[in-house]
Amino acid sequence: TKYKKEKRIGSTVFWHYLDGTYSQLHKDTIEPNYYHVRCNVMLKKPMFGGDAIIDNTVYKLNKHDAWIVIASEELHGSSPISGGDRIIYSTGAILDDKEIKKLLW
Repeated sequence: TKYKKEKRIGSTVFWHYLDGTYSQLHKDTIEPNYYHVRCNVMLKKPMFGGDAIIDNTVYKLNKHDAWIVIASEELHGSSPISGGDRIIYSTGAILDDKEIKKLLW
């Protein structure tokens, strides 16, 4: 099986979003025939917002909730934060066509 090294794997990635901020809706770019998959954990939750948005669906999250996004295929981001800040732990992998099919089907 072909794997590609994802440059952020091997190091801990924490995203710290301040009050009033959000993550824009976007898709991550990747080479053809590969998929960028990320697993995220909400370590700190603001009073309002900071929820995951994936393909126009808002997922209400609580502290310690985890979610997976196929970042290269799904439009994703987060709702605006109010009443505190948000900390996300995120780790990812780049998988080829065969590996992603094993996960999805």
